[in-house]
Amino acid sequence: MDELRTTGVPWGVIVGKIKEHLPTEWHDLDNRAYQSVKPFLDETFGQGNWDTEKRPTRDGSRSVTWAFVRNRVDE
Repeated sequence: MDELRTTGVPWGVIVGKIKEHLPTEWHDLDNRAYQSVKPFLDETFGQGNWDTEKRPTRDGSRSVTWAFVRNRVDE
């Protein structure tokens, strides 16, 4: 997930990566993985150190949410 620090990653890709690590016997894996993205990003990068933005798909037919780590400047 180094891309989070550079170009960003589509939200759905993060959901998929989280889902890969959840127990398969759990119910509603997609929703659990989706609901885990914000806590994962907060815990990994710190609350307020990441953000999201809408970007168009390659074909321009819709937009998707991407997550990325903010460049922080310590004062």
